Amino acid sequence: MRGGDGDSQGSAEDEKSEPEDPEDILKYNLKAQREKRAHEKSQVNEQRVQRVVVGKGLPNQSTALCRSIRNFTIFIMGMPESISAYPAPPDQEEWEVWNNWTENRYKKLTKHLEEFSEKNKNLAKSVFQKKACEQDLQIAGFGHLTFEWQASSFNSSLWSASLATIVIKHYFNLVKSKPGGMWGEVGCMEQILDRWVCGQGKEIRRAHQTNGQSLEDLKAEKSRKAAISRMKAKIANKRQGLAITKMKAEPNLAVLFSKEAVSDWEDQPVPGKPKRIQLAWRSEAFSLCSHKLDEIAITVAKTTTEMKTIHKLVDRSPELITHSTTPLAVIPRRLPIDAYDAIFLQSLSQVKKDHLDPQKEIGLEAKAWMLNQMTMRIGPGASQIPRGSIGDLGIGNLPGPSTGS
Repeated sequence: MRGGDGDSQGSAEDEKSEPEDPEDILKYNLKAQREKRAHEKSQVNEQRVQRVVVGKGLPNQSTALCRSIRNFTIFIMGMPESISAYPAPPDQEEWEVWNNWTENRYKKLTKHLEEFSEKNKNLAKSVFQKKACEQDLQIAGFGHLTFEWQASSFNSSLWSASLATIVIKHYFNLVKSKPGGMWGEVGCMEQILDRWVCGQGKEIRRAHQTNGQSLEDLKAEKSRKAAISRMKAKIANKRQGLAITKMKAEPNLAVLFSKEAVSDWEDQPVPGKPKRIQLAWRSEAFSLCSHKLDEIAITVAKTTTEMKTIHKLVDRSPELITHSTTPLAVIPRRLPIDAYDAIFLQSLSQVKKDHLDPQKEIGLEAKAWMLNQMTMRIGPGASQIPRGSIGDLGIGNLPGPSTGS
């Protein structure tokens, strides 16, 4: 009976909580729906904000803010000349001293910092800021500024994370008073420093793995290769543009010119020009098209500055290197078959030839003849070159134009 009384009592409470009038019921349902939609909309907005905050990437490493944070950190470390001169990571004793730092030591060093600040208030700001940061590091128990370079991130290194907080605090105090502050990415300053420290740690580990070659030499070689790659891309883009504008009736010529299709060269000490390397895989017609487009680029340059820039890109020494071979992996694939040298194709195995996958020919010899006609002098003493002889157009056994690559 008691259970029955409880059921009847619960039913009465339910009936009391809901309106009985149909109009009131409708208003109640509409209000509940509005509240539900508002709650769902609020959740959606909250999720969007979370995605923006969590998914926002760091600014590019070349931005002014990233460079400024790196330079400030290196300055606080004492301006080491190279990665090999970076201070060693903290040993166990240093870590313990910092981790067990006492309150009375903190008060003592704080008092010392106040006295030092009053005594040296007329020092240059940058020097004072460095001293203040060093004092803060000592107050926090750090013997000197160095990071745990082997750590994957600040999240896995309490030492580095604590150091970063102090360094960024002083960096912020230093730059906030300067005009034109970089405050677009203030919230990610520590992440920027974290990324830089992790990158330096990788460089340090890589330096230990080199076979007697210094890290500076490796960086110089990497920079040299990157410069050559950029130059090849500029040459290819220039040839593509001219092939489109000057060969409107033959637009398929432009697609041949990629960075990989630009011949390599051997660097020479300044002021010597690079020596051209005749690629074994490239046909004579393809080479002539390349060189003639370079000649046209210099001719149609609108300013002296543009002409000098193009000369710097395409000028080569008259000396031609013809014994160079190119690894199959770097030879462009799926070019028209007349872009490849016939003797080179015959020397390949069937597997290698299938890998290159030459496409249908596009009449490169005819295109080379047309480009040669564009650059040929017309007037007394100018001789006509037979269309059928590609070898007479400046390649083959004869040295190529001095403006190609």
